Amino acid sequence: PLAGRLIQSLRGPQVPPNHWSEGWINALLGLAYLGADQQEQATKHLQRAIVLDGQFDHPLTPCVLLELGKSAAARDQLEMAAELLLEATYVGAYYYQADVVAEAFDHAATVHLISNQPGVYAPLIPATRWARIKNLDPLCTALLLKTSEHLVYRDNVSQAETTLRDAGNLLGRRDMRQGRLGTRFHFQTALLQFERGRVNSGETALREALAWGHNSSLRLFQIALVEKLFQEGKITPRITGTLFDGLLTDPTASNWVHQPFESLSFVTSPADSAWVQWFLLAHDNKQFEKALEIADHIRRRRFYASLPLGGRLLALRWLLAAPNEMLSEEAKLQRQDMLVKYPELAKLFQDVAKLRQTISAQPVAPDGTKQTRELSSLFQNLTRMTDLQEHMLHRLAVRREPSEFSFPPRTSVGQMRKKIRSGQLFVIFFAVDQQLFVYALSKDKYSNWLVDPSANVHQLTAAILRRWGNHDRNNQLKLELLQDKKWKSESAELLAHLFPKNAPEDWDSIEELVIVPDGVLWYLPFETLHREQDGGLRPLVSTLKIRYAPTLSLANPHSDFQRPIRKMAVVPGKIFSKDDNQSATETVEKLTALQRETLLLESPQLAPTRMAAPFWDRLTVLQDISDSKRLPYEWAPAQTEAGKPGNRLSDWFLLPWGAPAQVLLPGFHSPAEDGLKRAGIRDGSELFLTTCGLMATGARTVLINRWRSGGQTAYDLIVEFSRELPNSDAATAWQRSVQLTRGTELDPQREPRVRFSPNYEGGLTADHPFFWAGPMLLDTGTHPHANPDPVQAKLNPAAAARRAAPR
Repeated sequence: PLAGRLIQSLRGPQVPPNHWSEGWINALLGLAYLGADQQEQATKHLQRAIVLDGQFDHPLTPCVLLELGKSAAARDQLEMAAELLLEATYVGAYYYQADVVAEAFDHAATVHLISNQPGVYAPLIPATRWARIKNLDPLCTALLLKTSEHLVYRDNVSQAETTLRDAGNLLGRRDMRQGRLGTRFHFQTALLQFERGRVNSGETALREALAWGHNSSLRLFQIALVEKLFQEGKITPRITGTLFDGLLTDPTASNWVHQPFESLSFVTSPADSAWVQWFLLAHDNKQFEKALEIADHIRRRRFYASLPLGGRLLALRWLLAAPNEMLSEEAKLQRQDMLVKYPELAKLFQDVAKLRQTISAQPVAPDGTKQTRELSSLFQNLTRMTDLQEHMLHRLAVRREPSEFSFPPRTSVGQMRKKIRSGQLFVIFFAVDQQLFVYALSKDKYSNWLVDPSANVHQLTAAILRRWGNHDRNNQLKLELLQDKKWKSESAELLAHLFPKNAPEDWDSIEELVIVPDGVLWYLPFETLHREQDGGLRPLVSTLKIRYAPTLSLANPHSDFQRPIRKMAVVPGKIFSKDDNQSATETVEKLTALQRETLLLESPQLAPTRMAAPFWDRLTVLQDISDSKRLPYEWAPAQTEAGKPGNRLSDWFLLPWGAPAQVLLPGFHSPAEDGLKRAGIRDGSELFLTTCGLMATGARTVLINRWRSGGQTAYDLIVEFSRELPNSDAATAWQRSVQLTRGTELDPQREPRVRFSPNYEGGLTADHPFFWAGPMLLDTGTHPHANPDPVQAKLNPAAAARRAAPR
């Protein structure tokens, strides 16, 4: 509204016609049009304001030239921008407007860099001398910082350090060290330290810069201002939503090129309230598809906020190392441009690719000392080369290089609906304070609703978990508890709260249910919820395939590409410490028989799992994951040598890119195992971040337990699921394994989590949810026959024909 009022006031007659002061009015009017984002009108008035009376510069000329130059740069008219900005420095110097001179030089030097002009921007040198002579210390400092950046980009790091030292001396202990110039000094220090390969020093300098950046970022200030104006009723919901549309999305390629520090400050900011307000505005305005897309954007942002540099490093790893099939066309172009721009980086990635091919050709389990030595040497070379790659990524992270945030991928509701098949229902939950929003998508229908707050979903979920016996990770269940059926009616009550009668209209028409959970629903197995059918209560798993996804964009495959499953790694052991030895041993034997190339992971290892995991197609961990309290990223997925460097999930984020496409973790723990009764995080965030983290490394199927049951039934679930995976999609394989296991009679000698009475006569099956509902299947929904494996087809033509048959 302010911009509109300014334009209205300035457009009216201010001075007599053709008066020389019209130039000043045009300058103000041009700036007002810029504020209203009316570029064409702004440019017209600013051009009229460059001189007065057709010939005279004036005190507003430097500002006018500066804004025209910035506008030309934003439109990629770089040659025109360079001329206007340089001219602004001349006139600004004449009028002693050091602030305008500093900003004009900053933009002009940036244009010089992004237009790939050779050498350091030449005007910086005489301008620095002039600023020294005139005792304009802040301007001199700004010019030295810009010169240092140019010297880094021109590979003159020694001179860049000297120039940066001069800037630091000018800053000294003066007030300007606490302001924007001090922040630029820390950011430039980080750039230099990363260039020298001093990652720890660079990260320290960058943290100091970002600490200030979060409080002074122009974009974050604008976001906070929009929130404030809306809360005070000074702008309408429609205007607020429109402003948020432009302010709250991922930084663009242009943002990274022109404002790398501003972009880093934005992506690393922990603030979340504006994004939630953006969602509520869209939902309240009945823009439900937009609200759903914003909810997914918020999930992505929460994941990035948990990562170093707000996900910038992860984005660069995906950009440079992920398979082409997983990247958008824009990301592929960014990769191509970056590898052309940095030939030493391209050469290193080519060398790593060749080395990975050599390692992939080796047997998964070395046979003999010679093969072991050769593979160990290859892994040592891979470690050395990927460490060099990581150093280069830190250099790129603070440079003016665009990098699309490819994971989790961005998607629209329209794109998702094109991929939804008949019989699929996608249900997306999004929790805001005490409200639970629900969106349902199918091929032909769309609906949304709000769960009644009086239902107290958290309390109902906790009560059901405890009724199943989840009071502690190791407690024993009494037979009376396993025979109690009250939980069935309670689960039907919870289903009725989560799904009103009109959503969905017909459960019988649904074949697959895909859940994107939020909040406490991360701990709820939807498979166990009962509905009325044929005059009785039946669990959803009896008629539906069910899988989960951490974001809507991961609920469907990003592409038809599916990595062939040829090499399997198994971590032998016991899921529960009191499990029967025979059950554990037989399970390893059965899993080994399923795959020709199977590696048993036992200490000591040839290489940390960070290096070895990209060469496994499936990882099955038959151990109690005792360090799962160190979620989301400081636990070891493979558990072997967990305390050594290179084995944590946070290490798996590093290069070499990739991890097993399928990860099975039956020994995992979550707060569900104690019925959500203990203090600490109980909002599902640890499961969300952990599963996102696993999928960010390349996993597309993750079976992770909410509670670890142990016993023969836990092993049977894994074996049956692994056996069926090559023949069907993961959701079908999991439904089959659950159905088979539910009908299995319990063996008192092999179920240590159950307290059998001495006079137990048998007949009790594993139908109780404690035995089969703990595991959560997260999967993107790709079917094996979408991208058949020619090697497996030759080895087993009958299975290949079965997979290819129409369904």
